[in-house]
Amino acid sequence: MARSLCILVALLVVGGCSASSSSVSDKEIKQLTEKLFSVDKHALSRLVHVDLQGKTYSSATDDKAPKPLLSVNDAATKSANPSVGLLAALYDNYVPDCTVPEHETAQEKQEQSALLDALIATPVLSSTLSFLAGKGLVPSGAAAQKEFLRKLWFSLYSRGGGALGSSAFEHVFLGELKRGDVSGMHSWLFYNHEEEAGNVDYKGYIKKLSLGESGTLLKVRFEWLGANKPVNSLFVGASPELEMSLYTLCFLARPDQKCHVSANGVNFYIQTWSFKLRDGFSTIGSAYPAL
Repeated sequence: MARSLCILVALLVVGGCSASSSSVSDKEIKQLTEKLFSVDKHALSRLVHVDLQGKTYSSATDDKAPKPLLSVNDAATKSANPSVGLLAALYDNYVPDCTVPEHETAQEKQEQSALLDALIATPVLSSTLSFLAGKGLVPSGAAAQKEFLRKLWFSLYSRGGGALGSSAFEHVFLGELKRGDVSGMHSWLFYNHEEEAGNVDYKGYIKKLSLGESGTLLKVRFEWLGANKPVNSLFVGASPELEMSLYTLCFLARPDQKCHVSANGVNFYIQTWSFKLRDGFSTIGSAYPAL
């Protein structure tokens, strides 16, 4: 009981933003992100083929890409990085329509826990948490840090109508529909899952930025489940732990602003937006790479 109370207090203090994000300099963010890319031994870019096809723009209505965007060796990605399979296990836990309430089962919560355990065990996320703890932006201690990430990424909230039908995780690592529009859907792994299932119709690319062996940043246009996404960014080839690390770091260090990061000497930025829970905890409304 006492241990649980300590974790709760730590979450309220950190989640209430008592620590200052200004304690992290731009130089520190770039240095850390370079390190994260270098220690990401589970990067998957070598297992992905990108077929850009035609160039498009956000207001276009034609199809510049008759073929799929991605070709992925799914078995190899799951073998190369165990977190890929653990991430995929959560795909069927959510209803795309964010106006429909989500109801988490005990099994689904266990799947969330297993994914967090796997991600935290990687050098990428453990290094990120160590840095953030040193800045007072996350609590100290393994149990408190896991609970912080659980609340940050998996807390349910409403994007309208009062229905608890959304979360940071669902928005960023899967995707959502709201009144006929697509929102979120910034994970290339989920995008590929849906493209392979025939649920995504790729329409063409808007912009591309190569990060060398670390992957490719893409700005693309597509339809998902018949709904249009006029512009969307994907970090193709990134591991789940790297994406969660970058988005967590930037949300805590540069909330609601551009967070300038670096990979293999290539500069780009992460944009995050915050969402305040009813208890005052500030969680992620959205997070994505920008180019």
